[in-house]
Amino acid sequence: MRRVCLLFLFVLCCALFVSADASPAVTDGNISGWIAENGYLDLETVDGTVLQLPVTMDDLLGIQDGRIICLASDQRVLTVGPDGVQNVDDSDPSAHRDQRLSLQDGVLTFDGTVISGAVCAAITDNSYLYYVEKSSDIWYLRVRSVQENEAPVVAGSRDACALSLAGKPVMDVLNMTVTREALTLTAADHHVLVFSLLTGEAVEYPAISVYTSAACQAHNTLYRYTLSEDGKWGLETSLPLATAAPSPTVRPTPVPTAVPVVTPRPTPAPASLIDDDGTVHFGARGKQVRKIQNRLAELGYPVGFVDGIYGEQTQLAVNLFCDAIHVRERHYITPRVQRRLFAGDAPFYDPFLPLQKGDQGISVLYMQLRLKQLGYDPVKLDGIYGELTVAAVALFQKDYDIHLEEKEIPGEIASHEMMEKLYAPDPEPTPEPTPTATPEPTSVPTTVPTATPTPTATPTSVPTPASQTNL
Repeated sequence: MRRVCLLFLFVLCCALFVSADASPAVTDGNISGWIAENGYLDLETVDGTVLQLPVTMDDLLGIQDGRIICLASDQRVLTVGPDGVQNVDDSDPSAHRDQRLSLQDGVLTFDGTVISGAVCAAITDNSYLYYVEKSSDIWYLRVRSVQENEAPVVAGSRDACALSLAGKPVMDVLNMTVTREALTLTAADHHVLVFSLLTGEAVEYPAISVYTSAACQAHNTLYRYTLSEDGKWGLETSLPLATAAPSPTVRPTPVPTAVPVVTPRPTPAPASLIDDDGTVHFGARGKQVRKIQNRLAELGYPVGFVDGIYGEQTQLAVNLFCDAIHVRERHYITPRVQRRLFAGDAPFYDPFLPLQKGDQGISVLYMQLRLKQLGYDPVKLDGIYGELTVAAVALFQKDYDIHLEEKEIPGEIASHEMMEKLYAPDPEPTPEPTPTATPEPTSVPTTVPTATPTPTATPTSVPTPASQTNL
């Protein structure tokens, strides 16, 4: 049984911090910026050109006068223009956050006006205010224009797509981001929902990790992020979307200028995502990745294509293997985990992996999601097998008549038998026996009983079987 206190505090800090105004992506409708590979800032201009600033970022504070305000890893504030030129600002980082928008304890205020008192997340792109509001126990996406003089909305335009999202039922949201391309919602259960602001289409991406705190879609790529305890964003995964490839764009290094710049922190190039000790990071490519994928596939883990690319599907398979050997999920696979993977006693993939109180990881999250789907809400979809999940499991065990070992506390162990029933396509609870109703006493009959029928002739006795001596 593993300790979960530290992880619980981490998730709580993430929820508090993310629901405020921290963001790994910002836009003003013309220029968009997001934290990309290596923690560098990518920015996309209105003509679709993408530039990359080779400086690691902890947070994006907002956009002012067409310049992205960033908090670099050395804690200095940078302002970056659409040409990639950066300036250093010595002011307090909090002074650069959008002061118009405030979300405290569910109360959303914008430009001094209270919008709603039941909001879990909100974001603005300078044209629209997007927020998720609870009404009659259902979360709805709301959209409000923030422009004083609205131009007519043209059908098929970005404005029309944005306004069409209003009133859509969504999930409990942990974080929202917006770029020129899309509005991205990260659910409390860590799956991601993307609404395109170019086509109006919605795409849902399943959870791959319990550490996903935010996501954004930008430049035809889905980025997922984690959030450290001290409020620093880190890129978890990036997934090129399976759509028509956009026309190539130039990604030049920003032109050096005389203004002070932050010296980039030494960061390994994308090609060197395999450490000297053999640790293989997300995004790595090559023979070592292919070898890992082949072994995962041999053991039955859903690794997807064996293509030598450590992508999201490979990360999911690695996470499931880590759950099976009771090792904490990471965004990389260490030499220790690799030794376990290639050992002769490496566990085969078990889709009905037994779990117990104290476990944590993607397997627990999937169990929580299935319990909630069947009406046994564990309340927190956090990948932690805690007391609330124990209560949900206990109710499921009772309704489905799951066998418990002697002295086993209900709900604390999700056995193989239970998991098989839980993930059955159409599970049916074991019906409780219907008690037989006690018959009501009948009243004394008033009619005269009929005469006793005449007995029939006594039947002849049944012959006694012959004994062996009579044969």
